[in-house]
Amino acid sequence: IKIKGLMESVIITVDNLKELKGISNTTDDSFLFPMIVQAQDLQCQNILGTALTVKLIADVTAGTLTGIYEELYNSSKASVKKMVASQAFYYNINRLWLRIGNSSISKGNEGIITASKEEIDDFKASELALMIGYENRVKTFLVENRSSISELDDTTPEFLQENTTASNNTSGFADVKTITYNNY
Repeated sequence: IKIKGLMESVIITVDNLKELKGISNTTDDSFLFPMIVQAQDLQCQNILGTALTVKLIADVTAGTLTGIYEELYNSSKASVKKMVASQAFYYNINRLWLRIGNSSISKGNEGIITASKEEIDDFKASELALMIGYENRVKTFLVENRSSISELDDTTPEFLQENTTASNNTSGFADVKTITYNNY
């Protein structure tokens, strides 16, 4: 996808986001593209890990998704595609109804009635539930298929691994829980 001279590989397309979240086709792609990048970098990669995220992006971009990776990307068992669309949408709901212009931030367009705060809060709550549902399906798939996905192999050198030992913090000593794929 090329937006204003920026070339970046993404795990879903702007068209995927529009289709999956019911966003109008008249919405400018350059407005939506950063939402995908943000979700991919800040949310998706935390769930998949860097190696698997890079693998999926490369395969999606090349059109070479197969086997377990295709199943993870978009199947009835898991859907990274739907997960990222939900993450991009949820974390940017407010951007969709706020318009940032020269020295101003306004909501809606002239002649359009905007939703009340309560309606927006209800909408955000339902979108959060969808996002969490897709994330949990992906996490469950990763746990159940860990041995079949080489990018999940933990061969990180010991000096780079997460520190899961007791640590001294401002509240005193505290035990840090071990981070595993099934703790979500």
